[in-house]
Amino acid sequence: MKDLKVTFDFNEEADVLHISLGTNEPSFCEEVDDVLLVERGYFSNQITGFQIMDVKYHKIEKVQVTAFVQKALRKEKQQFQAYLKEKSQQVPAMIANGLTRNKRIRRILEEAEA
Repeated sequence: MKDLKVTFDFNEEADVLHISLGTNEPSFCEEVDDVLLVERGYFSNQITGFQIMDVKYHKIEKVQVTAFVQKALRKEKQQFQAYLKEKSQQVPAMIANGLTRNKRIRRILEEAEA
């Protein structure tokens, strides 16, 4: 992985601190909580930066980028675990219905054509 050039830009009027990891990849934002937005690359889905809202209001004086990365990844891990739990609950029902792999594929194709 190439060295990243971390830059900080504070918009005083909006009270927002933007932290860019210097990837130059077009990105979208995901809300982690009321204060933190994570920017992810459209193509790589990797973290490309952060936006910290209401910096003066929350009296944020120091920023540790690694803490924001850990917080973002913790939320991502929780979402992935919930997804796996949901999918794992569907498997016994499929087995109980006696669906083989080929029947499942056929059923998916039929539903897509309908």
